Amino acid sequence: MKLKLITITTFLISLSQTALAALPSGVHSNLNDNNASWNASSKTLTISQSVSFGGDSNVEGFYWTVPTNIKTIHINGGVTVTGGFRLLEPMTIKGGNRATSKIFGTDTKAWARGADGVEDSGTSCDNGPQGDDRVDDCDKWKYGAISVEYNAPASAQYKIQNLTIENARTYAITAFNQALNVDRVNIINTRSNDYQSNSDGIGGGPNTRITNTKIDTWDDAIKLYRNNTFVQNVTIIHNANGAPFQLGWGDKPNTTHNLHNVLVQSGVATNNEFNLALFSNSGGKVLPTVNISSIKAEYPTNAKLRYNGLVNLPLVVMKGSSDSKLLLKETSNASIKLSAPAAKQGNGNAHAYMQGVWRLKNYFNFGNTSTINGCGC
Repeated sequence: MKLKLITITTFLISLSQTALAALPSGVHSNLNDNNASWNASSKTLTISQSVSFGGDSNVEGFYWTVPTNIKTIHINGGVTVTGGFRLLEPMTIKGGNRATSKIFGTDTKAWARGADGVEDSGTSCDNGPQGDDRVDDCDKWKYGAISVEYNAPASAQYKIQNLTIENARTYAITAFNQALNVDRVNIINTRSNDYQSNSDGIGGGPNTRITNTKIDTWDDAIKLYRNNTFVQNVTIIHNANGAPFQLGWGDKPNTTHNLHNVLVQSGVATNNEFNLALFSNSGGKVLPTVNISSIKAEYPTNAKLRYNGLVNLPLVVMKGSSDSKLLLKETSNASIKLSAPAAKQGNGNAHAYMQGVWRLKNYFNFGNTSTINGCGC
């Protein structure tokens, strides 16, 4: 019996030593055996000590394009990675503790616009950044916390789970053609009154899922751009800049989305003045249908929208093409509580089909709205 026990113990030690091997090639140069470990069997890289990939002046070196042989990155509790991740293939980035496993960006506002915080003359999508600008508008999507390369495979989900993204340089999590699965994530921006950083929350490809997540940032929280975005158990803090749900900056095809147990709370807005509404189209032709089972968003009766001066804040802004059309539609046994000073602003069309009536109003209250708590966090 003792011999068998010794044999088993020796085998387990040998197996452990085999699995925990030297770090694989292609890891960021600031990751080493002191702050990270590699499990070759599960293809998991664990980051065990806080590490910085680079400071504000380090534009590209701040980002790590994760090698395809790594399938999971695990950030231990109490560990902060100051840097960003670029993904080539489906994989998982997860934390050991939702509150203390962090991906951090910068405390600098308008980082993409350089040290002076002002966009220089000549900076454009065609010319790229000019002067001291670091990034032009068309490339900001890959200078946030996590971005999926545009041509990466779209056959499986890219998972981000159980961690906090704080003060991403630009967007928090971005993919164009790939499905994101974001679960138990906090996206926060502690740079107050941050109007210039494009600190959007989540924009994913078709079939993106966002669950059990809180977003408190200074730009659009969730992009409803690609078809079949699923949002459940989510809390959004609506600060003065950005929309909780952005429908488009440019033309978008017919899309359908589903919202379940979404709580939107008013955040920081001087004099209750907002740049965008709960659902907003900021340009182009969009044709989304948003199916809602439960949502709560209540705005102050004196809330204003900065649009052609100051007007009453609506639930919907349709700034784009007059051919745009938004349909808000309740599902079976829905619970909905929405209130704002106005129903809609802008040239585009917006309709609601609620309780058997086709009418977009500024106030809806039906079902058991006491159960709507977002992520409960």
